[in-house]
Amino acid sequence: MYWGTDTPDLDGDGHLYSLPVDGSGGAVQLTDVAGNADPVFSPEGTEIAFRRAAGEESRIYVMAADGSAERPVTPRGGFDQDPTWSPDGQSIAFKSNRPGDHPGDQVWVVGLSGDGLRQLGAPDGVAVNAPAWSNR
Repeated sequence: MYWGTDTPDLDGDGHLYSLPVDGSGGAVQLTDVAGNADPVFSPEGTEIAFRRAAGEESRIYVMAADGSAERPVTPRGGFDQDPTWSPDGQSIAFKSNRPGDHPGDQVWVVGLSGDGLRQLGAPDGVAVNAPAWSNR
């Protein structure tokens, strides 16, 4: 899976594509709406989390690995990016500048159904890089 665009000069104009690793077929476009990036497979490989930009905001979305059944899992209200799956595949951590207890880019977590959105803010700083999960 990868991000691609025919218009590299236009920020956020990309689509997500899937390509068989064995070279047995061509690329398949997974998204119909532009503005997608940061795709990552779920631990089981059955779903993909990604961000979709729209104007000055972006949200985290999830879809089936074949591109069907896409749905937002974060509400409007910030620039959400860099999703990463929890080891059990039930939650997604991401970086966002959405309003919360701590200002600026912070790490947030949300459940797959969009429930339990919470900030894991760093009171003395901001999240510079994408979050990562550990099995510990």
